[in-house]
Amino acid sequence: MAHSTGTASPRGSSSGTGTSAYQYEGAVDKRGQNIWDTFSRIPGKIADGSNADIANDFYHRYKEDLNLITAMNMDSFRFSIAWSRILPNGTISGGINKEGVEFYNSLINEVIAKGMQVSHWFEPYDAGSAADRRARRRALDFMLGWFMHPVAHGEYPPAMRRLVGGRLPAFTAEQSEMLRGYRNSIPIGPPAYTPIFFNYPPGLRELLLYVKRRYNNPTIYITENGTDEANNSTIPISEALKDETRIGFHYKHLQFVHKAIQEGVKVKGYFTWTFMDCFEFGDGFKDRFGLIYVDRATLARFRKKSSYWFADFLRR
Repeated sequence: MAHSTGTASPRGSSSGTGTSAYQYEGAVDKRGQNIWDTFSRIPGKIADGSNADIANDFYHRYKEDLNLITAMNMDSFRFSIAWSRILPNGTISGGINKEGVEFYNSLINEVIAKGMQVSHWFEPYDAGSAADRRARRRALDFMLGWFMHPVAHGEYPPAMRRLVGGRLPAFTAEQSEMLRGYRNSIPIGPPAYTPIFFNYPPGLRELLLYVKRRYNNPTIYITENGTDEANNSTIPISEALKDETRIGFHYKHLQFVHKAIQEGVKVKGYFTWTFMDCFEFGDGFKDRFGLIYVDRATLARFRKKSSYWFADFLRR
């Protein structure tokens, strides 16, 4: 499957990939326990019975892994900090894990040294009736508007104020003014495709345009977008690396991002989910979302075809 690279992001924007601490760091012995450590050990809670004690062992392999990101011509890496690694007992008074602080300092230094920046989706059914359209607006107000309306307009959405009434805290004039001046960018992250969701690339453009119209055209970073395939242990790795579906997924979504930009939406970044195959909440290692394949037995990394596609796409 061939895809044109003619819709590359505008200059000044960020292109990157992301993951999250629990899902790929490993090194469970070097941090305090968190809720997922205990939850993943309850029989039946994780689809394949796995946990993230080792995960991808990014804790010990971050330098070589960051090389894979730069090899894809990406300039940003979105990661999270495991607070149980910084505060193993959950509070400052319980002690700070200096080794954990040093790990994140070293990681950030390595990211900067490589020239990189340190840095949900829903589709309501619309039957066409006025009542359904009002219901859709209420749903948007209670989900997206709950946090977007205050930073755009200094108050909660009208539907929330009307329906929640006196139970909804009121902003003072000073708080309202502070909120309106707080926003400098808005991250948007449509989840990866799974069987319970529909893969609908035009919807990303529609969501971007909705945010532009509704919330004074903020700067937007798409912080998470990706798709998965089954972790099929019956096929050789050489076949698993041919992830044409993932290439098509990103190509189509980026086309609609490009259209939204042409229509005036200020998209300044696009981050793939995920950098490499990792532990997925609820599914364990049953699914593979990454641009990089991870052999679960050896933790060896292999570049999928999509990683080479992104390297070509982002080559200026």
